[in-house]
Amino acid sequence: MKGQWKSNLLIILISTLIGLVIFEFVLKMYGRYNHLSEQKLVLSDAIYEKPKSSVLKNEHPDLKIIILNQYDSDGIRNHDEIQTKDKKNIYGIFGDSHVENINIKNEFQFTTLLDNHFKDQKFVNYGVGGYSIDQIFIRYLTFSKHDIKKVYYVFSGNDAGPIGSNNLIEFTNNDYELIKPKFRLLEKIIGKLNITYFLIDTYYIIRSKIYLKHTLVDIDNYPKKLAEKLYYKFLSEKASNKDQIDNVVIFNKILQTFKEVANKNNASFSIIVLPSKEENAAFERLVKNKENFEIINLYSLSKEILNDFNKNLKFENDSHFNEYGNLIIFEIIKNFLSNQNINKDYIQQLEIKKKIDEFYN
Repeated sequence: MKGQWKSNLLIILISTLIGLVIFEFVLKMYGRYNHLSEQKLVLSDAIYEKPKSSVLKNEHPDLKIIILNQYDSDGIRNHDEIQTKDKKNIYGIFGDSHVENINIKNEFQFTTLLDNHFKDQKFVNYGVGGYSIDQIFIRYLTFSKHDIKKVYYVFSGNDAGPIGSNNLIEFTNNDYELIKPKFRLLEKIIGKLNITYFLIDTYYIIRSKIYLKHTLVDIDNYPKKLAEKLYYKFLSEKASNKDQIDNVVIFNKILQTFKEVANKNNASFSIIVLPSKEENAAFERLVKNKENFEIINLYSLSKEILNDFNKNLKFENDSHFNEYGNLIIFEIIKNFLSNQNINKDYIQQLEIKKKIDEFYN
């Protein structure tokens, strides 16, 4: 009886293997995934990049409507017809989810408002949510060949938090190196199978049918998405074997390096502090050697305005800045760059505020 059980199991395994081989052959004849299986698994330098030429459908935290986020051929949030890589005289806004703004319609993003106002510069949203300053810096390195004239790093109190578990930058004396994992044989084989991409394709198709909130991913992104999943596995192994590090020390080292590399690329570097008491307190606590940086402190610049402004700047059901918050951020940055003063009555009369009011009503 025991031998019969082993024999039956062997038959099942062999039958399954033969079935998978036949299915792989059928998929190869079908041809949809051949160009993907012929590629090597290639990682982005950062832990996570938005899929290229994709659309993210995200639910508005308060209104529960779908907000469309378009990403261009570089995976940068960009609702223009011209690709980011083709833009000139870029003022790059780098940061986490406060910059990416997936909850905000394009027309109400502070980056879009800045871009519409300043005609001689192209303000670009290089934000990507979920990670710390090391990933923001790596994102800059990824796109440093763009025509970036100014780098604005939007500070977040979370930017020092998860460095210990996901940092991919190692320092040796005054130099730095990006860490990249090596794929093992089994992982390389998985990346060469049409079945792998069929399963990924099926997952995205089913998800798009079930959920209103999802990302429409171009098929050419599948090898990168697969590599990212393996990347996370590498990071968890790295985190479990590493020594404890001081997140604040690493944060400041990366921040200083960020500035130095931007300056070396002939771009100026500034830090933007968001108009929030909590963000300002975190900035004061975490950022050392402040005299080395140009700082645009929206919190201190906004105090007089916010005393009279009768709208909440953040969502009721989310900790990020809402449309009114984005308007305030835009106005303060705009007037700082234009060397102008700002007052509450002026904001109340803005057409963009009226559009936001209509949006909520």
